Amino acid sequence: AGIEQCVPGKSVKDIAAAIEGTLEAYRLAPICDYGGHGIGRKPHEEPHVSNCVANAEDVVLRSGMVLAIEPMATLGRRKNFYRKLKDGWTVVSKEKALAAHFEHSVAITENGPEILSKLD
Repeated sequence: AGIEQCVPGKSVKDIAAAIEGTLEAYRLAPICDYGGHGIGRKPHEEPHVSNCVANAEDVVLRSGMVLAIEPMATLGRRKNFYRKLKDGWTVVSKEKALAAHFEHSVAITENGPEILSKLD
């Protein structure tokens, strides 16, 4: 759902709304504190691509942008459900709820979204 929004003129908020709406339709809680990001000279750049509209930036998409679309969801609570482990990277559910994360790199083009990370 979020990838379909990756066209010039749409916004990061449109992506967030699509992700959040789809997850909630399946009774999943979106993980709002984490999300996707821009990809450029560095692998993690602005804009932040939230999984929740309330946290989403109002950045308009332009042809040539590349974004990491990273829906994250849990069967647990929507807020304050996680903690970071000592390695500073790994995140786990405080309530031991199942969670999932997926990522695609997507180019914004005049012809629509182009998935760059597709494994054929």
